[in-house]
Amino acid sequence: MTTLVLDHASRVYDAAVPVIALDRASINILQGDFVAIEGPSGAGKSTLLNILALLDVPTTGTYLINGVDTAGMREKELATLRCETFGFVFQSFHLLPHRTALDNVMIGLLYHNVDVAEAMARAQQALEFVGLGERAGVPAGSLSGGERQRVAIARAVCAGNPVLLADEPTGNLDSASSTAIMDILESLNASGTTVVVVTHDPAVAARAGRRVRVVDGRLSETGVATVSSADAKRATAAPFARAESVALPVQEKQTQAARRRSRRLPLVARRAMLRDVLLSLTTEPGRTARLVAVVVLSIMLALSTMGIAQTAKYQVSAAFDATRNRRVAIAVDTGALDSTSSMLALAVTDPEAMTRIRAIPGVQDAMGITTLSEIPAATSAYAPTTDARLFGISTVPDSSTLLEVTATPVGFSQLEDDQVLIGSTAASRLGIGPLEASPTLWVAGRPYEIAGVVTSAGMRPELTDGIVLTQARARDIGEVESTGVEIQVRAGAAGQVARVAAVAWSPEYADAVTTDAPPDPSSLRESIEPSVNTVLLTLTAVATVVGVAVLSNAMTSAVQARTGELALRRAMGARPRNLRRLVSLESLLIGITGGMIGAVGSVVALLIVAITQQWQPVIDLRMLPLGIVLGIANGLLSSLWAAHRAGRIQPAQALR
Repeated sequence: MTTLVLDHASRVYDAAVPVIALDRASINILQGDFVAIEGPSGAGKSTLLNILALLDVPTTGTYLINGVDTAGMREKELATLRCETFGFVFQSFHLLPHRTALDNVMIGLLYHNVDVAEAMARAQQALEFVGLGERAGVPAGSLSGGERQRVAIARAVCAGNPVLLADEPTGNLDSASSTAIMDILESLNASGTTVVVVTHDPAVAARAGRRVRVVDGRLSETGVATVSSADAKRATAAPFARAESVALPVQEKQTQAARRRSRRLPLVARRAMLRDVLLSLTTEPGRTARLVAVVVLSIMLALSTMGIAQTAKYQVSAAFDATRNRRVAIAVDTGALDSTSSMLALAVTDPEAMTRIRAIPGVQDAMGITTLSEIPAATSAYAPTTDARLFGISTVPDSSTLLEVTATPVGFSQLEDDQVLIGSTAASRLGIGPLEASPTLWVAGRPYEIAGVVTSAGMRPELTDGIVLTQARARDIGEVESTGVEIQVRAGAAGQVARVAAVAWSPEYADAVTTDAPPDPSSLRESIEPSVNTVLLTLTAVATVVGVAVLSNAMTSAVQARTGELALRRAMGARPRNLRRLVSLESLLIGITGGMIGAVGSVVALLIVAITQQWQPVIDLRMLPLGIVLGIANGLLSSLWAAHRAGRIQPAQALR
């Protein structure tokens, strides 16, 4: 049997002016009592109920349960005692609206280490006792007020605890529903359950065997004398018998205790908690989807950054090989003597020199090029002149891969001495008309046929803003400023060609020539990749941190929105660590789900970018497990503050 003895207990709340909510209250409640606690609002009724329920502690005085002083008990001990002693019914029901009536009742057994199958059977039995057996599968949010209160009673009694505490159980109900609820409470009391009801309703209080009135924190009772804690310790009472007609499994308390000591209990508890977590996530899909979306976006951003950067690296390498990595240039040393420069300028026009260069293994094309001074040019003999840079070349433009030329409709096979090529930018500045009109360009007072327009010149873009003639004609018109050879090589052959190009061009003056070749690709990549990897890791870390911060805020907001639910769990025996585990496990599952979806999404995003840019996608299969790992880390880290907040919820305040 269970006895509750409160002896001269006071509860004072700290404030600028201390508030005495309970003033030296003494009451003795024996097993099987039906006690109604009455009084005006703010008199201290809820404070008295919270202290009796171990949701609050008295500032002074003692509180004994079965003769054991509860003062100084640790939270673990209080939670266990609360779990095994009390069932709770509240005016606001505190049901989970998205879960079924059966699931709501099963929460009452969640912290009793009862197997899921047994919990379902006992919850169904409790619902049948309150007359809602056929409504077990209906979401609590779809039930009427009276039905919700009956579900709350079923949740309170399904564990078979000896004391039922009800705070205004009929406050939100009509008279018919109130009568039905009181009938159920009387039936429970008749079967031996101790019932303590806080109420404003005299009709409800009249149905109780004992009526205790609270005014200004002080208790008074008519017809029943209170006893001291010393008397209560010596008090004895005959064991009570529960009515056989009440189909509640209260008589199984000893079996529960034995089961609690069983080695199966940790596994039972984990299964029950996992089921509870899955229900929390699946019965509120909107909230879960929003939280998962945060993880998905974070993981997609992190992995997409990695994947796109890796893909782009290969594209840059290919582009490097196709342009700069395939270009070798030789030119006259700026410190060379004038006579040497002149001799080298002649070497540019030497057909044998160009033949030797093209014969080097790895060379695809070569073009001798001389840069001369600016000269006046115009579209006619009478038109205003505009200065333009002059270039001389020694190649066949229509077959060269070093120049892109838009030719006249007639075309040409080789640039003649009376023909010029004009760069596209220079043509625009000079006002050159369409090539179909066979335009003429006057250079240094002499007309030349425009054979084509240079639209691209590879690594010598300055040719698009100049006038190109043959080497011989250009030297007759302008003053030579530099001369050399542009060489296009196969990928990977630049180093080999650079070592012999100067000798092949002009063996006699090879020492007066400078060779410009790209660095070795492997060494260049080795110098670049650490910086790229640093940027990549930084972006990934930033994306992960942002995801953790956003999810942490969302999880904390979700905990705040579920304060009533979490406080109810505390009242039913959950310890702070149980709530922390609940929130952490929910966040972990959200992180795993978001990580899997985010990993797949990042691959899709990578493919979309690659297709849009016409790149060859580089997909690392390690992105999928990495996404899950990042999701797990995201979920666990983001749950730290939310779990901490959940563990600090005070049920006495949250359930008011």
